[in-house]
This record gives sequence, structure tokens and C-alpha cells, in this order.
Amino acid sequence: MNFIRRFIRSLDEMIFPPVCEVCGIALTGRRYTCEACQQELDLLLAQPACPTCASSPGPYMSPDGRCLICRSRRFHFDGTVRVAPYMQPFESLVLQFKFGRREYLDRLLVDYLMAALDQAPWRSEIEAFVPVPTHWFRKATGGFLPVPVITKYLAQRVGIPDILLLQRTRLDPHQIGLSITQRINNVKGSFRVRPGAGIDGACICVVDDVMTSGATLDEIAKTLKRAGAARVYNLILARAGQPEAELPLRENVSAKT
Repeated sequence: MNFIRRFIRSLDEMIFPPVCEVCGIALTGRRYTCEACQQELDLLLAQPACPTCASSPGPYMSPDGRCLICRSRRFHFDGTVRVAPYMQPFESLVLQFKFGRREYLDRLLVDYLMAALDQAPWRSEIEAFVPVPTHWFRKATGGFLPVPVITKYLAQRVGIPDILLLQRTRLDPHQIGLSITQRINNVKGSFRVRPGAGIDGACICVVDDVMTSGATLDEIAKTLKRAGAARVYNLILARAGQPEAELPLRENVSAKT
């Protein structure tokens, strides 16, 4: 499938000149972005991130690198790495890939994911990649599914298996516009591990496109650990939201650090 899409893209480039995937300016040669947009992307990619939830820590970073959110909220996952914050121009690349019929951007985005993964201290522990699952109804009606696509391609490139380990048990409302508490309640009990998975003691890396509150990935980590996984990490394209917009949940406050 990847070969067919790349062949179609090559034919398309013979007819239509390539343009920057962010700003639309005409390009020379086989590139995805113009020089100006690439410089902005490089600045975003270089921004530091919290090693637990991948948010931009700002001035409130603790000595161990954690952000304000992770000092006052307890997650079930053990760490997260991101490519970039969900800001322009990276936001445009993600949106073009997900909704703009730019499926060939999987190569560029997986390159970014691999670079981010190589910086993770837990990189050598990973035994399997697991995509965030989509409910069967959305699979049937939603068309292109970006997360399974990038997970499969990533697994091929890295040489670690990708496993459809999780099932979504119900069709939850979309998370857009919900508070953190509402997001947590919205996904509670929404996932299960496929029967006979056999993940006792395993180290799993969950792959997703955009993380906002962390509610979905936290519920997934809780589900995987209840099924026997020893450690669960996240690899994401982008982290949306800033600490100022994500006030800690008082009911999830852990011991002071």
C-alpha cells in the first residue's frame, strides 16, 4: 500500500509542481517544506518537554524535569515523548496528514517519531508498539485512520512488532470542548485487552497522534497494567495544551514532591 501511494505521488509531482505542506509556496526538488517553514519546525522540535506527560514545562520545571501537571497529578503511564508541541507549523503537518488526504506524509512524520524515540531513556526496553484503538463504528464510517498507519510504518522501520492489542468497548463522545474531569470520565472503562494477549511483564509503547489532557492514554495505561504489563510508555506526534490551561485535578493529587 505504501508503494502504491508513493508511486501515485511521483506521478502527481510530474504533473503538479511540489509545494510546501505548511504554507503552500512552490518548491524545487523533493522536499516537504520550504526553508522558512522548516526553520520554524526545527525551533519547535528543539523545545524541551516533560518526560512524563510531554507538555512544555515552562518556568515550573522541577529538578527531575517534570512539569507542574505531573507534580500534582498521578498518571498510570511511565513516560511520554513527543515530536513537538501542537503549534504551527507542525500543527499544519499533522492536520494535512489526518484530514487533508496527505497520506504520503507518513514517511516524514515517522522520521520525526523515530528521532524523538531515540532520545527516550526507555527506548531499549520497548517490546511492542500498540496504536490507540478506534471503535469499530468509526472505522466503518471514518475513512483514513492515521494512528494505525503510522504505528505500522514505525514498527517496520524500527524492527519492533506492532500489535492490535486493545479494543475500544464503546463509542465515546468526542473529547473536544470537555474539561479534564469530563475527559477522564468520558473514557473510563472504554478499553480492554484482547483475550489471550499474554502481556505479563511486558514493556509497551502506545502510539497516538495528538495528546491533549492525557485522559485517553492514561486510561489505556491503566488497562494494560491491569492486564499484566510492567511498564507503559507513550510516543506521540504532538502535545496540545499548556500547563496554564490544564489545572491539576485535586482528586488525583499524589504525595508532594
